[in-house]
Amino acid sequence: MVKDNSEASNKRKVIETTIACCKHFEKLIDEDGATKTKCNYCGKTYATTIKDNGTLIMNNHLTIKKCPKFSHTVDDGQTLIDIVPSSMGAKEGVVSIWKFEQAQSRRTLVQMVIIDELLFSFIEKKGFKNFMKVTVSQFHIPSCRTLTRDC
Repeated sequence: MVKDNSEASNKRKVIETTIACCKHFEKLIDEDGATKTKCNYCGKTYATTIKDNGTLIMNNHLTIKKCPKFSHTVDDGQTLIDIVPSSMGAKEGVVSIWKFEQAQSRRTLVQMVIIDELLFSFIEKKGFKNFMKVTVSQFHIPSCRTLTRDC
């Protein structure tokens, strides 16, 4: 009986991970026995574990590298808060709320192309796509044909 108690005390209790990025990754063990993590959204695998490498690679995948299938932004219908400066260089501003709307953004994009006399292919260039991904990642950039039809 004493033996059973000592064996039970030697076993470690398994603790679930509460780290936020771990909710977006699945732990895998490949045929070589190496532990890997797999993104639940795009399926990309990394030869890393939290114990060995921490969460930097997983966090970078979700934020900096922008996992293509992970919506790291707010919901499309969610109201957002913004601080608009009262004048250039002012330390004061006005708090305003706004809501992202795809249709309104497309109309404004059409106006920009017409007013600035830009080529329709402007929206398919890497620079514009990167700018939109960083500033308003919720905006789905239409194709040149769709933009032409919107005019």
